[in-house]
Amino acid sequence: MGAPFRLSSQVVTLKGDHGWSLINWLNLENFSINDTRHPLFEYLESDAEHIEQFTVNGSRETWDYLVENYFVVRHQDEIKPFLTKELAQISENSRTLQLILLPVNQACNFDCVYCYEDHDLRHSMKQRDRDIILDFIKASAPEVLQIEFFGGEPLLGKKFIVDLCAAIKAEEAFADMQFTASMTTNGYLLDIDTFRLLSGLGFEHFQITLDGLPEDHNSLRPLKGGDASFDAIFQNLRAISDLTDEPVSIVVRVNYNQESLHLDKLKQFNLQICSGFTNDPRFQFIFKPIGEYGSDNAEKANALCQDTHSEELESHLLGELEKTGSDLGTLISYMKRSHFCYAGKQNNYLLFPACESEDGRTMKVGKCTVALDDTTNFVGHLHPGGKLEINSNFSKWVANSESFEIKCMDCFLVTQCYASACPAANIEFNKKVCPRVHQTKEDLSKRIVSLCQKEAIFQ
Repeated sequence: MGAPFRLSSQVVTLKGDHGWSLINWLNLENFSINDTRHPLFEYLESDAEHIEQFTVNGSRETWDYLVENYFVVRHQDEIKPFLTKELAQISENSRTLQLILLPVNQACNFDCVYCYEDHDLRHSMKQRDRDIILDFIKASAPEVLQIEFFGGEPLLGKKFIVDLCAAIKAEEAFADMQFTASMTTNGYLLDIDTFRLLSGLGFEHFQITLDGLPEDHNSLRPLKGGDASFDAIFQNLRAISDLTDEPVSIVVRVNYNQESLHLDKLKQFNLQICSGFTNDPRFQFIFKPIGEYGSDNAEKANALCQDTHSEELESHLLGELEKTGSDLGTLISYMKRSHFCYAGKQNNYLLFPACESEDGRTMKVGKCTVALDDTTNFVGHLHPGGKLEINSNFSKWVANSESFEIKCMDCFLVTQCYASACPAANIEFNKKVCPRVHQTKEDLSKRIVSLCQKEAIFQ
């Protein structure tokens, strides 16, 4: 006889007015029970650690569902085959090619106080880069192509972006390929004409930053030269929202510290900014504490969000946003795969302009957009003709079944990060670095159950 069954470490049980709910963070399966005579209900009402196998009216259907979906396990490491299979589908997906392009390298029109990038690196991508990229896509022959434009500020290289995307859409060899594009931009140059142009070229997602109320945003994210940037960005966001026929996704990222988003300011921000987009499902707000990404500027400017304030701020944040339904983006950030870093994927490549390489003809290949200048981040070259040459650094970044540690099996966020929340930190510290989570799984589950009554986010 084997070991007794118990609830998996990834399962949260919540009791409400109408019975019990079980949420499995491993696979986002959820199960509710309100029959007080049901063996599962009786078990949940008890303090028992182990659960006996049961039938209901002679049927094992419910029990088999709980076992097959890892609600109950004999040993926690039983979930590893599931994790390994899931990870392979994400990391080793040969059907999909993901490219992150730096059209103007790290050049930017902003001078954000906490930025870690070197804006003096202004090499821009040109026609030779476009040709190398197109040849690489042809050689890879993916069924799905996803391109993310990053910076610096990528829209400083709008001409290259437009030329490349237009060439991809016009290429007969790509006729059966699914192509989508996205962009991380400060939003200042994303006027309505530019937005329409990019949307027509396959752009489906934009991430834009607003760091709080106008005064705080302008202090944290001024233009080069010191001028304010908030009004232009907010005007662009409102104009995009007015275009109801554009099926895009807009994530508005709000970086905050204890000064820029304390409770009073949070209430103002929610009422003045977030509430204007609550009825537009294309917009999601996510909130991130300002962290140390490698710049001395943030510490000098007292911009970092101190650890002692992060948990309190996030608690206030979610509570306040929940009142108007603006918490969707922040809650979804805890859902499946949400903490899995793109750099851990086998099929994801960061491409630098060719003119930055020693010979001026090949494109440097990296993995991480934060550790841009780290030598470990250099994983190879992309040569003319689209030939990819990978070096020994590449394997350090890519997640695999050996990535999981014993502690991962007991972590409720294991399918959010797959032990690859930050490959750069894993490499630097030679151990798995977990994502920072200030909410307990019980609190998060309660919020998500509440949200599920309004939004169908379990898929």
